[in-house]
Amino acid sequence: MSAAEMRHLLLSLALLAGSTAASHATVIVAGNVTTPGAPCTLTLTQDMTYQLTAPNFKLGYTDISLVMQGWAATASTATTSLLLNQPLNVSVDGFAGQYQGYLTEGWIYAYGDISTRDAYLDIVLPLYPAGTTITFNAGTYTFAGSSSYSPNLAGIFDGTSFLSDSHATRISNVIPEPATGMLGLLGAVGLFRRRRAC
Repeated sequence: MSAAEMRHLLLSLALLAGSTAASHATVIVAGNVTTPGAPCTLTLTQDMTYQLTAPNFKLGYTDISLVMQGWAATASTATTSLLLNQPLNVSVDGFAGQYQGYLTEGWIYAYGDISTRDAYLDIVLPLYPAGTTITFNAGTYTFAGSSSYSPNLAGIFDGTSFLSDSHATRISNVIPEPATGMLGLLGAVGLFRRRRAC
């Protein structure tokens, strides 16, 4: 393999790594979220899998937030956090578990890696080291509406997400779905073969 071919292969692999740096999954919130007590639903349409890049521990807390960047169309002026009616199904290194979750919307000021336009799911886990794989499993959960929620919360989220610790510091990489990773790998191999043929 020539030096030029090696450079092209490394570039292809770098592009593949960049394509898997953010998670794009669909989350749907339905119902009259601003009406107190109204029945609402939160649906994760597919598993969302991450690998911790640091322990989920900050100043004595082991909370983890699944942050959905830019959920709200406008910046929030208040923070609302309400308990889901069912525990979230979360797998840790392949072992299934259930954890009480809170749907939180709004952050009154930018803090760490969370902005005023983000929404997130909060859970409390035991302490896990870097390298641990955490999966929020697909499913539908119910919660009650609140006058404190923004109407922007209802709708479809299909953007970038990550895990943060209790002090809003990003502590995860995304593990792509097998199909996504395979497509990226096939693209890299195809580019390498094309360059080699030239």
